Amino acid sequence: KKSDGFGLPCGVAGLVAVAKSSAGPVANVRAVSAQHFDSALVAAPVLDLATRAETPFRGEAPVRNLRAIAGVYREALYLISRRSAGIGGIADLKDMRVSVGPIGSGTREAALPVLAVHSLGRRTVQLFEYETAVAVDLMLRGQLDALFMVDALPSAEIASLAGRGAIDIVPLDDEDVQQLVRPGANFQQIEIPDGLYRFIPQTRTLGISMIWVVNENVDAELIYRITETLFYPGNRQLLSGSDLAGLLPGEEGEAERFAIASLPVPLHEGAARYYAARGLVDPGPPAPGPAPERP
Repeated sequence: KKSDGFGLPCGVAGLVAVAKSSAGPVANVRAVSAQHFDSALVAAPVLDLATRAETPFRGEAPVRNLRAIAGVYREALYLISRRSAGIGGIADLKDMRVSVGPIGSGTREAALPVLAVHSLGRRTVQLFEYETAVAVDLMLRGQLDALFMVDALPSAEIASLAGRGAIDIVPLDDEDVQQLVRPGANFQQIEIPDGLYRFIPQTRTLGISMIWVVNENVDAELIYRITETLFYPGNRQLLSGSDLAGLLPGEEGEAERFAIASLPVPLHEGAARYYAARGLVDPGPPAPGPAPERP
């Protein structure tokens, strides 16, 4: 419920949420579309593929009934290479052994477009679909040259690898990558600061919005109240503290703008009302008024 005016955290009165684990973003899309889940978090590239019924949704009907509340945080797409592999850029992956993540994972669906814009695929790169832990182990043993990983910025796992001096983080910022970061695209350019990871200089890579989605049939008033609460000032420290790096990205006052920057699906009616009241989206046509009385 609303706080008492002292800037304390608040929630939606009467709303109780239960968190459930899932098989990943592809499963999340299907579950919310079928109304098995009330809401879920889905990486923007996966959501985009669902709306177009492209792999991994090929053969299914395009998903048209999902709506967005907000992009609630961003993760980084890392291309990590064995330091001894000498990989300085994407072009160096030719003929290399590279893991893109398992089928159905957000990592795989983020990595494949990056390879595609560089005209790299199974004919030019030895691609594998390992889970992250397996890929890391194989890379450290010299049986894999590089791997893609979607993780927080900063990432505890990458910090551990970098601390050993065993890896490089390959920049994703060349001219071809710019095709993926145009306005409204599913990726944004983000920067890994110098010194964030040991032995890793300042490096530009790609950020991926994680979209909070619901079914279009969810009550609009409830979604309005959820959206309003998400951005309530007293909740900012709770939702964007040091333990939750990247949640509600952007400085104070910018969070709403970042939240709607990369949405492959329309805003839910209730969420759109919230953003429209702040001048961030078109409020849409006015609601129809009462029918005129007959003379």
